[in-house]
Amino acid sequence: MPRPDEGVAVTVREFRVWDEGLLPKLLIVSGLKGKFCSETGYSGPCSVKFSWLRRKLRLLRLRTVLRPGLFVIRRRNLPETPPGCENEICDRLRDAVFGEKLHGLPGLIGGQLISTQEAPQKSIPHRIPSLDGCRAISIILVILSHLCDTPSFHSFDPYARMIYHFGPFGVKVFFVISGFLITTLLLNEERKNGRISIKMFYIRRAFRIWPVAYAFILVLAVLAWRNWITLPAHNLLYAATFLINHVQEGSWFTGHFWSLAIEEQFYLVWPLVFLFTTRRGRLFACLLIMFLAPLLRTLSYVYQPGIFDAMQQSLLFKGDAIAVGCLLALFSKELETSRMVHCLITLRGFFVIPVISVIMYITLKPFPVFYWAAGESIALLCIAASIWRVVHVRDLAFWFLNTKWLVTVGVLSYSLYVWQQLFLNPMSASVFNRVPLNLLLVCGVAAFSYHFIESPFLRLRPILAQWFQSRRRSAQVQTSTPAVSAGNSV
Repeated sequence: MPRPDEGVAVTVREFRVWDEGLLPKLLIVSGLKGKFCSETGYSGPCSVKFSWLRRKLRLLRLRTVLRPGLFVIRRRNLPETPPGCENEICDRLRDAVFGEKLHGLPGLIGGQLISTQEAPQKSIPHRIPSLDGCRAISIILVILSHLCDTPSFHSFDPYARMIYHFGPFGVKVFFVISGFLITTLLLNEERKNGRISIKMFYIRRAFRIWPVAYAFILVLAVLAWRNWITLPAHNLLYAATFLINHVQEGSWFTGHFWSLAIEEQFYLVWPLVFLFTTRRGRLFACLLIMFLAPLLRTLSYVYQPGIFDAMQQSLLFKGDAIAVGCLLALFSKELETSRMVHCLITLRGFFVIPVISVIMYITLKPFPVFYWAAGESIALLCIAASIWRVVHVRDLAFWFLNTKWLVTVGVLSYSLYVWQQLFLNPMSASVFNRVPLNLLLVCGVAAFSYHFIESPFLRLRPILAQWFQSRRRSAQVQTSTPAVSAGNSV
């Protein structure tokens, strides 16, 4: 194996790049060996040298991408870096490894370092990496939870009952992801346009949630009309208006709409907070929710058990999960630039954080006062920290969460969540609720729902946005035309 001081190498605690133009060339190692040799001037054994450098760059990405200056790239026998340029070039190297297209440097996309010419086409992701994988894990937990409560798994008690308790944990992960993603999109829109469009936000939200939800409600109405399922009429009304989380002893078939109701109620107010407050007001709103929710849960549990039971699925009790995700997005710039945060999320012992979140949800249930007062809040913060890590650190967890099959499950997660309730009924002995037919039906119906209901409406959203923008531009032109003509006449 070649020595690290031969040719182009990765060294520790050194920075010997004298030509800024050389840095992008040294980072172009995405598989083109001939291009690598010609642009770096290396004339040694290509295959051995390139494989060694690739291994070193993999080490750089997986273990120390967030510790700029500790691992750098240099060429042998080059002059020292000009005085005063070390920090600037080091920051550029860090940005290049992060995958941000800054200062014309290449970015890390799909696990490879690509050149500046390739970056514009590939560096604009339609989805934040790892979030679909996190959604997949969440929906798998929910489906396993409901599956273990069906008659087919009663013989596996108490182990099946233990898995059942992971369902609410999966829903909490959904909430944190939702708050993080929606707030990130709002921030991006605000940076791009100077303000957010309330009308377009509600339209995008309706096109995202309503088609599949109302298709499911329509199917339930037909099944109830044919007397194939028992469903009170008021349940359909509450489900259609996303108020099912306030219904006591509702039907199984609409019971899972409580999470959709909480999200719709939260996002009815959150964009208004965004529109009429500054960053300080948004932070205050998130922190206030995160303080009040555990306080209300604890006080009602201790002093008013009746109110506690009635409000279990209300926004006042569950809204802090979404608020944690919103807070994570609001602090994203500070977290990205904080070297302390970078060092913490790359620690080998970081796996303890997601473990703590699971412990808080599962193990501490027998200690309800502590759980409602602090345990759930700690778990939510651990979930948010774990999401931040898997989005920003390219390690084994990152690659696993971005595998094709897990991303596919994550993309289907909303349809899976809505339709699984039909085939995982714990009180039904029907053949459609038996393993493995019920799982096949869940996957098949969810895939059909995604491709023929969800996706067509999602494709309409950008078309509708362009139409609104064209109307807005035409209105602005019409209002400005009289002033222009008056000026010309003068």
